[in-house]
Amino acid sequence: MIDKRFAHDQVMRLKSIDTWLDHDNNKGVIDELVLALMAAATEPIALFVITEWIERMPKLPTPADLRAMVWAENEKRQADEQREEEAKPARHHCAECNDSGIVESIAPGNLASVANYCRCGAGYRRRSRIATDANSPDAVNAAREKLRAHFKSADPFRSIARRAQADRRMEPRVMQPAVERDAYQGEF
Repeated sequence: MIDKRFAHDQVMRLKSIDTWLDHDNNKGVIDELVLALMAAATEPIALFVITEWIERMPKLPTPADLRAMVWAENEKRQADEQREEEAKPARHHCAECNDSGIVESIAPGNLASVANYCRCGAGYRRRSRIATDANSPDAVNAAREKLRAHFKSADPFRSIARRAQADRRMEPRVMQPAVERDAYQGEF
């Protein structure tokens, strides 16, 4: 709900449509329009409603018209806020594992890293699951050990990248046309 003074100032902008609001005997009408506009959730909504009314309508609004526009804008604002709230990333309670339950000693992509259960509640829940879980730290560490033994280096990706660069150093390929000119049998 907005301030009564701000709502009154906005209603007085409606004088641009009709000078009828200037008469002293219309105080009751102005008060009703102000009360209707005070239903706006924020001042920008009230400003928007009055501006839209002035730009689009040739006559003064009734309190019911103002309330309907204000409520529609309030609902749009509430839906936008709800959408923004749902789009916000979830806050993690544990800074070490981000509530995954597994902590890495170096980084998840590094083969030299060792995975362990975290000491938080998520780590406890993961630890209490079946031990044959493919994502358990024991399974991850065993897979990394196999990769280290296979590549015999701490960083197998470096050797793969070196091999790929060596392949690129070979002589450049010559592009062949997709269809020989004499072999084309289609229509022109």
